[in-house]
Amino acid sequence: MLQLLSLSLIALLFAGFINGSHASDRETLVQDSQQYDAWVEFRDKGIETEAERAEMIAFLESNYNHKALERRKTKRTFPGLLDERDFPVRESYLDRVSQTGATVRIVSRWLNGISVLATDEQLQEIKALECVHWVGDIHKHRKNRNQHSDPAYTQQIIGPGAYPDDFESYEAGFYGLSSSQIRQMNLNTVDEKGFTGKDVVIAILDTGFDLDHRAFTHTDKPITVMKQWDLVNNDFNTKPEKTDPVGQHLHGTLCLGTIAAYMPGELVGSAYDASFILCVPEDVIEEYPLEERWFVAALEYDRHKNFYSPSTARNEP
Repeated sequence: MLQLLSLSLIALLFAGFINGSHASDRETLVQDSQQYDAWVEFRDKGIETEAERAEMIAFLESNYNHKALERRKTKRTFPGLLDERDFPVRESYLDRVSQTGATVRIVSRWLNGISVLATDEQLQEIKALECVHWVGDIHKHRKNRNQHSDPAYTQQIIGPGAYPDDFESYEAGFYGLSSSQIRQMNLNTVDEKGFTGKDVVIAILDTGFDLDHRAFTHTDKPITVMKQWDLVNNDFNTKPEKTDPVGQHLHGTLCLGTIAAYMPGELVGSAYDASFILCVPEDVIEEYPLEERWFVAALEYDRHKNFYSPSTARNEP
């Protein structure tokens, strides 16, 4: 069902693509009494004068993570290091949406919007708000997603033949099963020089992470997770939960393992001393546009990361 494609560092381009894509923003699949996840985009950031804009820029310059600003100095193509896309979403706009009875879930300053959990009646009220530009990407909310697992996908990931019985590329030694890939990239020589990810923060955006797996709990080098956010469930637990469908965490766990695993002689990742920020913007049950907006919100989450390792899937136009 789901073929995940690992992306390299194209995060901000992705954000721009989402802003321009309103293909399903007028979906008409609402019914009375049913709750829906939907995206609400605001008209502006509520900045009315140039003086207010300058004040906000000055505030951000003083409070923005200095490492993030240094990275922007080397990569930025727009004028200045900060602009209105970095301004927070107007708090009064969030209050107006909440007053309809809808639940504000995910907030994105880059997209100047929020995802909400709301009924049809509440969505109509939100559309009528003066501060709202549009409401769309409406998707039927599933509280217990484990009841909607795809049998074909379940068979693919845990059924007979899902994993090979042996690994031809396996070789004994410190890296174990990851020896081939580590040596292909010559990372063993980097490791030998002491570069194992220490003091580096890596953000991984994927389907979820089985952090209790023994690859991440070695007594000598357990994984260091700084922060985590499950945007699908809207909580701060990226580990398997009872409401998750079968296989939700498989791909994320595998990708994290290539970097963070530490089981000498069995499986060792390429940066096992790094610290991690983990986000889950991907729902493995099906594809829907809200996932893309959650993906952008995940990119915004915390400014301490040095690198992104994002994965997403879009098998529909």
